[in-house]
Amino acid sequence: MDLDAYVRGVVTPIVPVCLPEDYEGEEPEYCSFSIRERGGAFGDDAADALVCELMLHWYLPPHQDPNARKRQIRRALQEAGFTAPVVTNASDEDGGHFVFECEIEWEA
Repeated sequence: MDLDAYVRGVVTPIVPVCLPEDYEGEEPEYCSFSIRERGGAFGDDAADALVCELMLHWYLPPHQDPNARKRQIRRALQEAGFTAPVVTNASDEDGGHFVFECEIEWEA
């Protein structure tokens, strides 16, 4: 399984729309994400694994209480093997926006 599919499988039970990069649909609540890769688990001068840095953006309508779902997303990522996410509230007058940043080691 590729990492994009893995991330979608972790997130979609909580937020049904979750796509890599930008979402241009009509749903008021969705996630988009990007992944940055670097070598890890080096042996014989070669990376045996990738350390993948996930940046997951969760968007939701204004004035919606995010706390329960935010905990669910954080817990789901950790249970799936990601490090404990750093969560940043990037909300503005247009609506809620939370950014989850975490890592996972993925086979190279």
